[in-house]
Amino acid sequence: MGFWITAVAIPLVVIVMNVVVRWALKAAQSTAADLVIAMILFDIAVIDQTEIYKEHMTLGLSVDELRLVFVMLLLVNIAMWVVAIAWVEKAIEAAYDYDRRRYRHVPVGPISASLSIMLFSLILNLGIFAYRT
Repeated sequence: MGFWITAVAIPLVVIVMNVVVRWALKAAQSTAADLVIAMILFDIAVIDQTEIYKEHMTLGLSVDELRLVFVMLLLVNIAMWVVAIAWVEKAIEAAYDYDRRRYRHVPVGPISASLSIMLFSLILNLGIFAYRT
């Protein structure tokens, strides 16, 4: 892929997809889903520019192996994004009272899931670059 496709076209497609799916599900924005979208874009960039990203890691993976790892991470991130918008956001929103502008009860489970999704996504995607042999 060319620079402009990776830098502009793919992010625009992903953002439009995010808006359309949220509109269809009547889902509110959440930090977890938005962070996972950023990691999905990062995965696509690594898949497209694997040779450049390989220079920034010490793991003994070949370019093809690193590309395969990030294809798998892309699939995992897509699944986490679906969970975030289909379950986590809905559960957090269901606990919110719009008339009183506060939560009816603190949605501890969904908020914990949201934080876990964000942490898991960051560690999976960036941990490979932090690892030192």
